[in-house]
Amino acid sequence: MNTLQQINTSSQALLTMPIERGLKYSKRVRKAITPDIHIIEMDMSSQNELNARDFGKLLRLQKMIKEQGKHLKLVNVSMRAMMFLELTQANEIFDITWNHNLNSDFAA
Repeated sequence: MNTLQQINTSSQALLTMPIERGLKYSKRVRKAITPDIHIIEMDMSSQNELNARDFGKLLRLQKMIKEQGKHLKLVNVSMRAMMFLELTQANEIFDITWNHNLNSDFAA
């Protein structure tokens, strides 16, 4: 997924995008959030880990989205990224769905 994609359901609209795009182009994301979009979904399948800089950007993006009365979801989170989010207690801030298939790097 290289672009922003709006998905309409019967009850609400969803904007989904790759995490790199959301972090790099937060001003464009803000403009892409129309009044009918209620959920912004960041696909983290291409991001195996999170570093402090990206985490800071993610927190600012979460704040901006929440100020607009919208909901941010992180989907396809790898186990490494999930561990970082848990250590920073960000799992209490973000709605997270982690992907069990992205965890081959932790195989015994």
